[in-house]
Amino acid sequence: MRLPAVLPALFLSMALLLTRSGLAGSATSLRYALKAGQRLTYAQDYQTDSRSDARSLFEQGGEASTDASLINALRIHLRAQLQVEVLAMQEQGWLLSVRWERLTGTITANGQPRAELLSALQKGLALPLVLQLDRNGRFGPLHLDPTLDPTIMALARTLLAPLQCILPPTPSSTWEAVEEDPAGRFEAVYQLERRDRKDGITRLRKWLARHLPDSSVTRQGELKVERNIQVQGSRGLGFHAQRGHLVFLDGHEVQRTIIAGKTVAGSDVRLALRLTGSGRLKPEVLGVRQTWAKQRQLASPGTSLYVEASAEEQETAVQRKALGESTADQIFEALKAAESQGEKDGGAHYLKLKALAYVHPEACARMGEVLATASPESLSMRLLASALSTTGSLPCQEALAKALRSRREDWPGMAVLIPALGQCQSPSLASIALLEELAYGSPVVSIASTAQLMLGSMAFNLARQGAPEKAEGIVASALARLEAARDPVLAARFLLCLGNAGSPRSLPTLQSWAATPEPELRALAFYALRWIEATPVDPLLLKALASDPEARVRTKVIEAFRYRAPSATLVGALAHTALQDASPRVRLAALGSLWDLRNRYPEVLTTVEAARKDPDEDVRKQADSFLGK
Repeated sequence: MRLPAVLPALFLSMALLLTRSGLAGSATSLRYALKAGQRLTYAQDYQTDSRSDARSLFEQGGEASTDASLINALRIHLRAQLQVEVLAMQEQGWLLSVRWERLTGTITANGQPRAELLSALQKGLALPLVLQLDRNGRFGPLHLDPTLDPTIMALARTLLAPLQCILPPTPSSTWEAVEEDPAGRFEAVYQLERRDRKDGITRLRKWLARHLPDSSVTRQGELKVERNIQVQGSRGLGFHAQRGHLVFLDGHEVQRTIIAGKTVAGSDVRLALRLTGSGRLKPEVLGVRQTWAKQRQLASPGTSLYVEASAEEQETAVQRKALGESTADQIFEALKAAESQGEKDGGAHYLKLKALAYVHPEACARMGEVLATASPESLSMRLLASALSTTGSLPCQEALAKALRSRREDWPGMAVLIPALGQCQSPSLASIALLEELAYGSPVVSIASTAQLMLGSMAFNLARQGAPEKAEGIVASALARLEAARDPVLAARFLLCLGNAGSPRSLPTLQSWAATPEPELRALAFYALRWIEATPVDPLLLKALASDPEARVRTKVIEAFRYRAPSATLVGALAHTALQDASPRVRLAALGSLWDLRNRYPEVLTTVEAARKDPDEDVRKQADSFLGK
């Protein structure tokens, strides 16, 4: 069971069991006053009206997707009795049991009632969960019934999160705390408002002031997508200072979820909680509850309120949303219709095909069958090859390989399929073997050369994804063949292959080829150094930029520097080249590279201004264009 839309931080903090009563500077401080066997009953009312629109995240050609399935609306109104039982006192705090009883309300998704979800919630939330609470009010691990549907587990955490209130280590009128919510981590701000001596209730106000970034580390080559949640509004809390527990809560908050700078979801949430009763468990009942809690802790792994999704989980969620309710038959029929109608773009079809390949890998074989016979210029060839390549799973690679084998000497088709297989992020041994077979055995020169180039790209991806042994195998083979090459054309291919691979192992060989008297091969050798992170590389390139007699070589060196980390030394060398090199072509290339570095090195503007007086008209026009003249 899955909710039809992202549930972005819908349930916000409702302080339930509060610690430390009293104002800053008073003799007594706010504190929990919980005892084993204590039972607290609350009437809880929760309402939310939320909407998500993820179309902007699936842009093609600068335009957002028009897929209506990426727009979802969710309305929830729940009322329940919240039962909190204190099962035991521990060294660091308390062990609690929490459950929701007599739950009623409505759930509507995209205008349609979701009675089955409400029924599942009624059953699932009536099952108690175990919660550890420390003395400062911070929630420790929670243990849910392991048989619950993941959607119900998520909602239980979402309903539980607002019950947390973390108090300061020393009495204060204002304090901050980092708190978890299923949507993320927030910096919360608390403020004491007033203390009523007649009823003994202290009033607080709480804000979720700032969403904190995830702590996950981005792997090399991955793009980390920034997510931010903005919250407006606050919650008023009332709790009994001497009894040390919540008496009431009222809150109204509006949230916006922003991903990659785009607002993709929003919600309007209203919260209410009222203490309706208290009591004590009988000793025999408490004993049973304590035994049950120990069993639950052993049977169910503890989980936090916020669990950072892995890259794979995030991608799966994105692709499931992109796929929506579409079936494979529907997607293929839509592609066929687009083909017959002469559609050229096909962005929406690409997103569906990619999602289909990711969510239903068994459909990849069907895609491969279409690729085996599709016209090389067709929309189907382009979109299917791209969807399989971008997804890059083993079934995707197998589908591409099958299509490749069926078109071994069909260069127009192979021109699409070879790059598609070579650009898969985690190529299998079988995929590597197939490209090597084509690279070193195909009688069609274009096919062989393209496969050689893509082998280099494969090695690059493998080395940066923790599979250096696979990468080094490709590099070793290319190095051996380069050393044996007697044909300049063949040597050029292997230099390009090694350049795509960017392996430090190839540095000595590339240094040797950088000294060859043949300008074209020398230029390719310098360009092949672009990805290699080794101390000798930059000095070698700078020397060639300053002294190589061939303009084409110096131009290629400038291209290589575009892939390397900039430095003040490089900026100085490019500035000298842009103003002093004998070749207008080289000066123009240096000017373009300098302009790309202007934000980091403002002195670039002085060089560009000077280039406005260059003797070559094209250089002068380029400088004027950069400066807006």
